[in-house]
Amino acid sequence: MIGNTVMYGAIEGEAYFRGVAGERFCVRTPVRRAVAREQEDHCCEYMTGGTVVVLGRTGRNFGRE
Repeated sequence: MIGNTVMYGAIEGEAYFRGVAGERFCVRTPVRRAVAREQEDHCCEYMTGGTVVVLGRTGRNFGRE
């Protein structure tokens, strides 16, 4: 399990996780690239750029503005 709010507000870089991302993964961020196996609720809210790949299921509010 990757903790809650990981990559919240990150301004650049790449991250590759082998696990389930907690809530608010990659929120308010222009991160270049991030990959996670699954993610919980509110992933990629208010994202301003970059690419996030979720290989499994996503929680509610994925990519919401």
